Amino acid sequence: MEPKLTHISQIGLCVKDLDAAVQGMEKVFGVKPSRYGETPETRRYYKGQEASFGARLAFYNFANIEIEFMQPLYGESDWTHYLESGREGLHHFRFSVADFQGTVDSMRDRGIGVLMEGLSVKSDKLRWALFDTEELIAFPVEIFNEFQFRPEELSS
Repeated sequence: MEPKLTHISQIGLCVKDLDAAVQGMEKVFGVKPSRYGETPETRRYYKGQEASFGARLAFYNFANIEIEFMQPLYGESDWTHYLESGREGLHHFRFSVADFQGTVDSMRDRGIGVLMEGLSVKSDKLRWALFDTEELIAFPVEIFNEFQFRPEELSS
């Protein structure tokens, strides 16, 4: 059975100034981040090549959807590309999947490649991948595994 992308678990927003975005969220919604993070220093890939990039992150929980704000800090990534193109705001929808590699393979079979991938800030046993879907639907689609894997499986 082909994996389906049906469970949106996160909306990702890319911003130039994370502190300003956090202040705005508090003013508009009266909420503070449930947690902050920085991308871990682990193997990551951008456009199929091992890459070094990082971001500051702030997370909010709204019902069953996580809102993630990302402020790129260094390196070439889709986040920096997004901001350099003059945009700020909605960057991706993330879908939680049980069959991570099956979903990657299914997308590749449809001609949709992985744009970026890495390990989660939550655990080095959790993995995410961002697909190159912007030309098709105006934003990238991200997947996130809800099960643990071995880090050596990254970029397989």
